[in-house]
Amino acid sequence: MLHEIFDLFFPRLCLGCGHPLNDSEEFICEHCKYDMPFTNYHNVRDNPVEQCFWGKVPVERATSMLYYHKKGMVQSVIHSLKYRQCPEVGNYLGVMAAHCCGDFFSGLDYLMPVPLHKKKNRQRGYNQSRMIAEGIASVTDIAVSEDLKRIVYTATQTHKDKFERYENTLHSFCLENPQIYCGKHILLIDDVLTTGSTLESCAKAVLQVQPNVRISVFTLGYAK
Repeated sequence: MLHEIFDLFFPRLCLGCGHPLNDSEEFICEHCKYDMPFTNYHNVRDNPVEQCFWGKVPVERATSMLYYHKKGMVQSVIHSLKYRQCPEVGNYLGVMAAHCCGDFFSGLDYLMPVPLHKKKNRQRGYNQSRMIAEGIASVTDIAVSEDLKRIVYTATQTHKDKFERYENTLHSFCLENPQIYCGKHILLIDDVLTTGSTLESCAKAVLQVQPNVRISVFTLGYAK
């Protein structure tokens, strides 16, 4: 009875379409889940996500789970994670990714979310990439590392072009305890891949202090 009254005043709505969820649905309705634009890039070598890093940093493999379009369903879901105080959505999508892209996560030693600067982390209250990583870890049992740190506070990347994004993230990251990762395979995790500049900077920060490491990349969304 209390559950029904609560839903009357605070209905649970689909993050994709905004329609009410039924009791068996969580965050995203079955209709939207069916229509999710999966890339299936985890099954494709030399896919467009991998190509983002060609000639820039050595990446073992890379994929994004979903196509990301402005004003599209995936943007709505990810914006709920980043800007609407819904950290649990990251965990939900991470679990989805672990099941959807299963073999992609084999052979990894660490999941390494792209960090937020401590100032932005305080403002938001959580790191959305960390929430995604924890969702993946809950299925795969791969350790989550927080040794990658953002040491420079940068403005939002949303309205910057490719060169501005690269300059904005250059020298923004550092890896603590690099000796731990000698000979290991780490997966850098972020929410959306646009130009790849943030992930490129993260990879370079890792390789600068620990060249004997393999790096792969995963994001939820890929903005073509």
